[in-house]
Amino acid sequence: MTFIQSLLHQSPEMSLFPALAGGYWIGKFQFGNLERIAAAPGACGGRHDAGKLTRAREAWRVLM
Repeated sequence: MTFIQSLLHQSPEMSLFPALAGGYWIGKFQFGNLERIAAAPGACGGRHDAGKLTRAREAWRVLM
């Protein structure tokens, strides 16, 4: 552990590859239809607020 700590202290850019690889790996997970999840009852803090739901759907469409 001390070896890894001293190595990363000398060249911090070596930690960039594992961080990017981990982010890529996590990004490959698929969680299903997020729009359907956002439209579920209780997704807006326990009460149905049509304005919030519409803004969330618009934001999701922009991202896609």
